[in-house]
Amino acid sequence: MEEISNIGIIEYRNIIKAISDNYGIDFSHKSFTAFVRSIERAMVLNNIRSTDSLISTLTTNKNFIHRFISDISIEETEMFRDPNLWIELRDNIIPQYIRKGSNIWVPEVTSGDELITLTIVLRELGVLEHVKITATCFGRNQVDIIKEAAFPLKKMEVNIANFNRYSANSKFSEYYEEKNNRAYFDRELLRGVNIKQFEFITDEPPQNNHLVLYRNKMIYYNKRMQNSIMSKITDSMAMGSIFICGVKENLESSNNEKSFVLINENESIYKKTN
Repeated sequence: MEEISNIGIIEYRNIIKAISDNYGIDFSHKSFTAFVRSIERAMVLNNIRSTDSLISTLTTNKNFIHRFISDISIEETEMFRDPNLWIELRDNIIPQYIRKGSNIWVPEVTSGDELITLTIVLRELGVLEHVKITATCFGRNQVDIIKEAAFPLKKMEVNIANFNRYSANSKFSEYYEEKNNRAYFDRELLRGVNIKQFEFITDEPPQNNHLVLYRNKMIYYNKRMQNSIMSKITDSMAMGSIFICGVKENLESSNNEKSFVLINENESIYKKTN
């Protein structure tokens, strides 16, 4: 099979310009290395071998942009990833900070692994029906993918292993059924979740959030965009609320660092103080 042509800085800028000119969507804030990997993955998924062909498809097929956005947003993730975090949420964070009527925001949901993980934890604690969860994603196609709550069976081995590290007292199989080589999770887990499109640059986030789960996302943006995103997240949060980022991320150099205090360094958990 012919290899995909290399994407250098010129090709990268041409792709971004084509998307901006035709759809008004600005990807210039993305980290170059991470975004190029996402573009290359989308090209493989759509059997596009060159950047010229990609740009041509983007400019002539107006429906393709939705598939493209969905494909570049796919990430390699898993349910109950970093089990110690979910144990901390279950045993300490949720009991201490989440009450009936609390608002939870999960920005930039891609495949839905982490969102469904969160709803399982909340259900096991008996609070899922008493909180309001907003899950936002970038592409229109992603909304439908997330609502389906289904994953390839080949992903389930690692999901099951993670869950068993998280809990020895419940059965993961109670939450899904296998059909057509996919694991379909209980739709009731997402029944009360508001899943919608959202773009950090142009849209206003949900407000008065008591928990924001934004893990392993900031590494895909340049510094300026990271600060812009964190400003919106900070402004959306209630006093004393909890922010969680990825284990390889922190707020040390963020413009909003002074608004938070680190309460769990190992799991990158912060509490908003002002």
